[in-house]
Amino acid sequence: QVGSAVLSRPPPMPAHRHLPPTPEKLEALSLALKSSDVGQVAVAADLLARLTENPDNARLLCTHCRGEALLKTCLDLAVQPTVPSDTRADVLMVLKNSLGVSEGQSIICKDSLLRPILEAPPHDLRSKADDDQPKASCQEDAGKAQGAGEGENPVSPESPQATAKAEATLPSPCEEVAALVRHAWLGLALTAVVSTQGCVLEGPQDLSCLQDAVLDLCDHRQDQQACVDGLLLLQHLYERRGPCFLGPQEAQKLARLLRWGLGEMDTASAAVGTAPPASLPTLEPRFGGGSAPKGGAGSCPEPPTPPSVTGKAPQGEAVSQALRLLAVVGPMPCFRAALFRVEDEELESEQLQASAVQHINVTITCLFNAMQTTGAMDAIAWRAMSTVAEVKSVRRLMRVHPQVKSLFRCLLSSLGAADRALTEQLVSFLKQIFTGATDQFLSTEPIMFDNMGRSDGLKRLLSALLQSWRDNADTVHRGNIVAFLADAMFFSSFTDAWQVHAQARDLISILFDALLWKGVEGTAGLALGNFVSANGHIDLILDHERATHSISNVGWFLKRTPPGWDTKMQIYYLWRGLRSRKG
Repeated sequence: QVGSAVLSRPPPMPAHRHLPPTPEKLEALSLALKSSDVGQVAVAADLLARLTENPDNARLLCTHCRGEALLKTCLDLAVQPTVPSDTRADVLMVLKNSLGVSEGQSIICKDSLLRPILEAPPHDLRSKADDDQPKASCQEDAGKAQGAGEGENPVSPESPQATAKAEATLPSPCEEVAALVRHAWLGLALTAVVSTQGCVLEGPQDLSCLQDAVLDLCDHRQDQQACVDGLLLLQHLYERRGPCFLGPQEAQKLARLLRWGLGEMDTASAAVGTAPPASLPTLEPRFGGGSAPKGGAGSCPEPPTPPSVTGKAPQGEAVSQALRLLAVVGPMPCFRAALFRVEDEELESEQLQASAVQHINVTITCLFNAMQTTGAMDAIAWRAMSTVAEVKSVRRLMRVHPQVKSLFRCLLSSLGAADRALTEQLVSFLKQIFTGATDQFLSTEPIMFDNMGRSDGLKRLLSALLQSWRDNADTVHRGNIVAFLADAMFFSSFTDAWQVHAQARDLISILFDALLWKGVEGTAGLALGNFVSANGHIDLILDHERATHSISNVGWFLKRTPPGWDTKMQIYYLWRGLRSRKG
């Protein structure tokens, strides 16, 4: 009998059901959402948020006869100051999930319906209830945490005092709800920008308002994951509409946000021998606006992937997003001035004050650590490094930084990946960091030679560059290779190592080819002239089977090109090469 009873028991319900909503259910939820009963509205918003997590259900809701009215009700609730925060978080999630399907985009994005929400971040939408009881409880919790950490002797983790202290540092209910609203708003804004390719923002004023709202909202002292979501949102916003509205004040805020993302707080604390401030404890995940959906305007992208945590960012995620955002805003002089606190990018590092040098070195340390931990195989991260190396004082300090040897070791390892996009950015960074290296010739040559791995490292580097030259015919990429070689060959230690390389003749061949490339002719002449300036290298040039042809090409170039830097460099090559063999 027991066995038969067990066999006749119905199977358990699945843990996650995604049953399509019936029209009757959607009708009931729509009516409940418009109810004057706050409890009914809260329940309906919660059910709709959970229901629309499935894209098919979200599509059914948007195509329902009351779907448009329901979404407009959610838009109204999202900006009403009297709506409780948890309900606001739910309706924001309904809107975000609906934007993930094309049917929802056609409803929500018309008539500027999203503008009031995007222009008003959550901290401007506090309800009256949130300003009373929860605020007091937050202050009380903060006082408990402060009292638990002051004037106490060290206690065992198992002691009642330690337990009470741990409980005091847990996020209060109002902090948890505030985090939910922040993530729901950021998720909605991110989905709106990505799914519409930024077209949901109609002009510079909308762009500026959304940017300011994100920068003000992303306070890492309160919520680390919100800060990471903000980095991702700003990256997509600038990629699609450009950071043309970034003023000095906004650049300062963005620089602070990026320095946090790169881990400057921990680096600066370690530099002075103090521990970094403790972060907020992790909150239970519920809502998220993590990675961006795929697809362009008119497509049906999947909703953004929720982050793994709410209060604390996953390890490495902040660093990765900061590097990617840096690649977008790094070319802007106003941002670089805010990041490094250097107004004139052509200043020598010796002309900077000690405090400015210290700040730049701390930022460089953050960048180097970020590249070695998360960005070594990321082409976009290396592009970010190239943009900041355009600042003269920054690249000068990079070349003599204590950690540059580890960075070059990381770079050589990444060059072996045979990834075209990655190799292009690695070569671009090499070109930038070696630009003007002769300004520090006496102090830099032995340091750079040692940091690049001496002869063995330089041979590996040249082999990788020659292979990339054969695999990638892109003119810009090859031009960067020639530019790097021209600067590196100022150092006799580099040319000494490359002279005895098994592919030294191939190196000369590519430089001969570059003598006739528009925009690269002078750089190729400079590289050849530098290469033959050291003893013994002249034979590789003049005994090469294409030497006579290359000299004829220079003559052809000089006849057809007005005097300038390019012609001067090609004459430099002729002078360095021919003077050694008179007649």
